[in-house]
Amino acid sequence: MTIFVVAYPLVGHSDDQAIKKFRRHHDQAKADLIEPHFTLVFAITTFSYEDVLAHTRHLAVEFQPFEVLLNRLVPFADQFTGEHKLFLCASKGERQLINLHNRFYEGRFITAMQIEEDFEPHMTIATARTVEQLAETQAASAAFKLPIYSSIDALSVIQIEDRGIVRMTEVAL
Repeated sequence: MTIFVVAYPLVGHSDDQAIKKFRRHHDQAKADLIEPHFTLVFAITTFSYEDVLAHTRHLAVEFQPFEVLLNRLVPFADQFTGEHKLFLCASKGERQLINLHNRFYEGRFITAMQIEEDFEPHMTIATARTVEQLAETQAASAAFKLPIYSSIDALSVIQIEDRGIVRMTEVAL
């Protein structure tokens, strides 16, 4: 059992369709698994779903819905998987996403943190095996009309097993 907390950005229909189409072509495995999202809490295996959900509900009352401006494409070399990824990142709303991430890992949930790096909120929109493939993918991203205006009004606690979502609960901000 693996648990994540994600935020699904609310975007206009045409932008939503463009992002989904790009992900289906350039990150099919994840596109088939989950909608475009910001992962705020990564792969928790040491706490129950109910514990993570209760903590998320407690945390959500401290935050209000907020706007997010997606306006940067950032290449990323994943040192753990060896993959090269393309992130769609935010300027406006970035601080709130970072605060949600940081607040989650306070208290007893600090033991669930797996990576001690600075958190950069992003949506993974492409995965490639090589830098050259990623460069081709990045060139294809010119189809996006940035910036993309969106908002976050909820968090979702999801449980993934055997490469599929088996449980998801939305928590309003």
